[in-house]
Amino acid sequence: MPPTTLPLTTEHLAQIDSSLASLADAQRQIELAQAAGLDMGAQAATVADLQKRLKAIRQVYFPGA
Repeated sequence: MPPTTLPLTTEHLAQIDSSLASLADAQRQIELAQAAGLDMGAQAATVADLQKRLKAIRQVYFPGA
C-alpha cells in the first residue's frame, strides 16, 4: 500500500525541472565540444544517466505534472 503522503513536494518538482533544464544546457555544450573535436564521451554518458534518473523520479512522484 502506498504511503498517504508523498515524500517529495512541489519544491522538489521545481528543483528536478531546474536540474533537467541545466542538464539539457550541458548536453548542448557537450555536443559543441564534440563538434570541436574534444572527447566528451564520459561527460555525455553522465549527463544522459542523470537525465534518465531525474525523468524517472519525476514520472513516479509527479506523474501528472
